[in-house]
Amino acid sequence: MRFLFYTNKFRVIFYSLLKVVNKFFYLLKFLKMSLLLYKCFYKYLDNVLVKKNSVQLFVNKLNVYNMLNFLKNSFYFNCGQLLDFTVVDRLELSVWHFNRYEYIYMLLSIIYNARIYIRGFLVLVDYLVSLYKLYSSVIWLEREVWDMFGVFFYNHKNLRRILTDYGFLGHPLKKDFPLSGFIELRYDDVFKVVVMEPIELLQEFRYFVLESPWYDVK
Repeated sequence: MRFLFYTNKFRVIFYSLLKVVNKFFYLLKFLKMSLLLYKCFYKYLDNVLVKKNSVQLFVNKLNVYNMLNFLKNSFYFNCGQLLDFTVVDRLELSVWHFNRYEYIYMLLSIIYNARIYIRGFLVLVDYLVSLYKLYSSVIWLEREVWDMFGVFFYNHKNLRRILTDYGFLGHPLKKDFPLSGFIELRYDDVFKVVVMEPIELLQEFRYFVLESPWYDVK
């Protein structure tokens, strides 16, 4: 029994040390990747972060296409999959800086089991180069970003709205977009159709509750 106890204890210690060694080698691998990228594209990179088994590269929007082309076709990275692409509205940054949007490309290298994030910032009236020649899956993602945020993509072959209705005004995921929108839908009993018309928020149809909700709380 004592022998089994020490055997199980040794097994637990061994597997815990093995996990630590694996994390250490993962960290070394990502550090080598980040150093190699910095040596190759030190003029294009604004910053490099190694965080949670991933490499985050801050790239200027003019160099995004060249960077992704290198990451996909290079033997040392081989990022053959584009997992996701999105844009975040940083309205709070536009107060102190001209940057309004932050774009994020998420790449996956199956061979090296690594994730690489390409990040950067855009001003309000700026554009990105379409990547449909590199990743065919980005076509719908770019259309979604155009529909939700209004970020234009140069050289996109089919840049149309994909989520909102025809004739929709504005881009709903922008932080300065009103919650009520600009257009309302109603059913017309006379013509038996759905009518789309500008929204009307009349004062007499509003109901105000002036009492505090904490009035009855003791």
